[in-house]
Amino acid sequence: MRLNPRLSVIFLLAALPALRAAPADLDLDGVVAKHLEAIGGLEKLSAIQSLKITGKMVLGGGQLEAPVTTWIKRPNRTRTEVIVTGKPIVQAFDGRTGWTINPMNGSNQPQLMPPDQTAGMAEADAIEGPLTNYKEKGHAAELTGIEDVDGVKAYRVRLTRKNGKSSTI
Repeated sequence: MRLNPRLSVIFLLAALPALRAAPADLDLDGVVAKHLEAIGGLEKLSAIQSLKITGKMVLGGGQLEAPVTTWIKRPNRTRTEVIVTGKPIVQAFDGRTGWTINPMNGSNQPQLMPPDQTAGMAEADAIEGPLTNYKEKGHAAELTGIEDVDGVKAYRVRLTRKNGKSSTI
């Protein structure tokens, strides 16, 4: 279970009003600073100890909506529940071990997640997002342009984590 890309989108969308007002020639540090300001500032983010996020997932090409709830607790505990056709699918991480319950696979019993699926979960930055203190975390970032997101101009940042995996925020 990787929450960061999804949460990054949520945090970026929350930051769009502040980013919209930023000049087009803003550099990467300026974009990250505006982003942090828009989501409350580093001091307030650091004070958050737990977070609950609710929403919906659209599956099957828009044919099915599934409610989703994610709970996050510092230092690195997460639990996500998605209700698909009335059945809860759960993924959780307790700081060391990840497990899942997926009745769609024929089991209502918790199953341990393999190490490759939990790799990096202990270093999760789910509350503050991956751009917060990205240099100190050993990540690299690059401002790659500006694009239209639902009629609003947004800065596009390419984040390469210290493990080599990269994503666009």
